[in-house]
Amino acid sequence: GFEVDWGGGGTGGMQAGRGHRVANHNPVFREIGIGIVLGTNAPVGPMIVTENFGKDGVASRYYATGVAYYDLDGDHFYDAGEGIAGLRVDASGAGVTEYCTTAAGGGWVIPMTSTGLNRTITFSGSGFSQAVPMTVPPNSNAKADLKLNYIPPAINSPPTASAASPYPLAFNGVAGATGYRWSAYEFVNAPPENCESLVGVVTQLSPAYSALSTTVVSQGSASYHLQNSNGSDQTLAIERVFHAGASASLTFASRIRYATTSEFFKVQVKEEGATEWLTVDTQAGSGGAGQGAFVNRQVSLGAMAGKKFRIRFLLESTGSYYTSSGDNMGWFIDAVQFADVRRLSAERTGTTSTTSASIPLPVGSYHLYVSPIVSGRDFPPSWASVTLTASPAAATYFTEMTALEGSSGLVAGTLANFPLSDHDGDGFPNLVEYAFGVSVVGANDPAKVPVSLVTGSQFVLRYRRDLGRTDVSVMPQASTDLIRWKAVGELGAPPGFTDVLLSQQGNVEFREARLPISAGKSGFLRIMVMPD
Repeated sequence: GFEVDWGGGGTGGMQAGRGHRVANHNPVFREIGIGIVLGTNAPVGPMIVTENFGKDGVASRYYATGVAYYDLDGDHFYDAGEGIAGLRVDASGAGVTEYCTTAAGGGWVIPMTSTGLNRTITFSGSGFSQAVPMTVPPNSNAKADLKLNYIPPAINSPPTASAASPYPLAFNGVAGATGYRWSAYEFVNAPPENCESLVGVVTQLSPAYSALSTTVVSQGSASYHLQNSNGSDQTLAIERVFHAGASASLTFASRIRYATTSEFFKVQVKEEGATEWLTVDTQAGSGGAGQGAFVNRQVSLGAMAGKKFRIRFLLESTGSYYTSSGDNMGWFIDAVQFADVRRLSAERTGTTSTTSASIPLPVGSYHLYVSPIVSGRDFPPSWASVTLTASPAAATYFTEMTALEGSSGLVAGTLANFPLSDHDGDGFPNLVEYAFGVSVVGANDPAKVPVSLVTGSQFVLRYRRDLGRTDVSVMPQASTDLIRWKAVGELGAPPGFTDVLLSQQGNVEFREARLPISAGKSGFLRIMVMPD
C-alpha cells in the first residue's frame, strides 16, 4: 500500500508525488518504527498503519537488533505470542560487550559504535544460554534472532501414587520460563450428548429462539436446532472440556433442511487456551428443501490428540439466506457420541516457580497438565495420566503375625501373642524383627538388619525405619556407661549424638545414629523398639 501510495480523489489509486514510496527508499533513513491500531480515521480503517523513519543523531552509531522466540507453529517465522521476554542479550566482540534484556514480545536492540566486525550474540536466563553469530556490515544495522523449537515440559512423575500424601509432580524445565502452571482434571470416558436439553450448552443465537426441537428428532425426545433468519452466524457450544486420544472421533446425526448454498454447517474444535476455532467437518446448504431424514456423520478429532479442547456447532452465513424460521429451516443435530475422548471435570490448578510441586489429590484418576509460563503467557502444556489410590491399611504386629501364622501352618497365637519371644532363635525378638521388616520365622535379610560401624571419628549405627508400621516406635539411644540411655536431644544425652536421615524410599527411611569418639571415654549405641 505504501509502495503504490494508494489514494482517492480521481488519482487512479495513486497519490501524486508518491511521497510514501519516496520515503520508503530514502537512503538517509536507517531506522523504522511501525504502529498498528484497530480503529478508523474517517473512511480509513478498520486498521490504521503508520511507518515512522529516522536516523540516529550520532553518525557513527548503529544498532544490533532481533527477536528471541519459540517457533510454536513451526513456520520458521516470528508470530505474535511466540516471543521470550526477560532474557539477557550480550553482544560481544570488537573488544567490547554491550547488553540489554528482551522486551515483552521477545524483541531486543543494542546501540553499537563499532561496525564491519563479527559479533557474538548470547541469550541467557532461566538456566539457559545460547550464542548466535552475527555479522555487522560496515555502516549498517544488523539483525540476529534466537529461534527455538518448542518442546513441552515432559512429566516424569509416577503414574500411580497413594492419596495419603501429596502427589509428587516433577517435570523437565523449559528455557525462558519464569514459572509453571499445573492443572489436574478428573476424567471419564466422554458420555453421549443425547441432545435432550440445553443444560450444559452455550448458544449465540440471533434473533433469539430456542435451540431445542422436540418435533424433529433422530432419537429420544429432542434435538439441537440452529436456524438463520437474518444472516447472522449461529453457534451451539458444548460447555465441557475434553481430552482427545490418538484415534479420537465424533459421530452425530445431522439433518439440514431449507438452506442456501451460501450457508455452511460446521463442527469446530478449539484447544483450551487458544483463540481460534478449527473446522473439522463442513456441510453446505443445498439451495432448497434439503434432507428428508437424518444422516449419520463421523468426524476425526485427530487434530486435538493429546490436547484439552472444546467443541461447538456453527451455522455460518456467507451471503444469501432464507428469512423464514421453524421446523423446515436450518440444521438439526442429535445423538452426539465420542470415541477415544475423555471428559474432564473438577479442575484443580496451581503454579510453581520450580520444576516440581506437591499436589494434594483425593483418590481417583486424573489427567495432569503442566504449562510453562513464558513472557507472562501459558505455553502449550504436556500431560500425563495419573491414578491416586487409597492408602493401604496401616500394618499392625497382631494382624501381620496372625496372617503369618496361617501361611506358615503355626498354631494360632504362636507369634501374635508373644511379641517378646524369639520364635526362630536368631537372637532378635519377634517384635524387633517385625519393626525392621525381617523374617520372624526364618533367616533375616542382612540389608534390613541394623549395622554398626566406625566412620572417621564417629561410632555409627545404620538402620531402617518403616513409617507404615505405626504401632511400634524405633528410637536410637546413646550411653557412656551402659546404665543411662538417652535419645537425641534428651537432657543428659552425650554431646554430639545425632540421628540423621540419609534417604527415603516410599514409607521406609534409611537413617544413621552417630556418636563422636572421645579420647578416654566410652560410647555405646543401641536401637530401642517399643510398642505404641
